Amino acid sequence: MDYNEVLYESYQRCIEKPLFLKQFLEIFSGCNPKFSMMFENVDLERQERMIKAALILLFNASGVDGIRMLVKRLVQRHRDMGIHIQAEELDIWFDALLHTVEQHDPHYNDEIKEAWIKVFSIGLNAMKEECTAS
Repeated sequence: MDYNEVLYESYQRCIEKPLFLKQFLEIFSGCNPKFSMMFENVDLERQERMIKAALILLFNASGVDGIRMLVKRLVQRHRDMGIHIQAEELDIWFDALLHTVEQHDPHYNDEIKEAWIKVFSIGLNAMKEECTAS
């Protein structure tokens, strides 16, 4: 199985749904009061664009070393804004993402879930390393 291809096709099915990113933000922010506070008074359309860009970065981090450095910079950018990401919060973020994918991808199954986990784990692990390094 080509995990990248399976994930890409799933991502395309999700992203074409107008509420996908909005619902992801709602699910994620509902996981912890700290997360919901982070999104108060935030331009949600801009946040959705940033999440879309982050998803693309994480997807591409599985195959390109230079992109893994950009992924690490996501943690640094959040830190510069006063948001100190903990490694375990990335797991919560990813669980919320998988939950949202499950709701929006009509073909979602164990194979698709495995593809998301395998491909995103490289970028998420790079981010976790940066969390613990700071």
